[in-house]
Amino acid sequence: IEKAKIMAKIDPEFLQSLKSRPQESGSVIIRTRSNAPANAAQLAKAGLKVTQTFSLVPGFAATGQAGDILTLLDKPWVLSIEADKPVRMSE
Repeated sequence: IEKAKIMAKIDPEFLQSLKSRPQESGSVIIRTRSNAPANAAQLAKAGLKVTQTFSLVPGFAATGQAGDILTLLDKPWVLSIEADKPVRMSE
């Protein structure tokens, strides 16, 4: 896959973090073209565990090893991958 296409799907710093620790587990948000059951099955096949399915914006929250997460970057149905971090409301 082209480097430009990969960079459009993932933050460069997060990419380096995943590459530097391929055996480490983490949580990610994966935006997809649809949240079809087939996509969830593909995530499981890649070694990830889906922890939540989103409906407003198609995608999934998942956990798995960094090396397994990286294999998703060349999938055409994956739009973006980012670290799953707590969201805080501003006052």
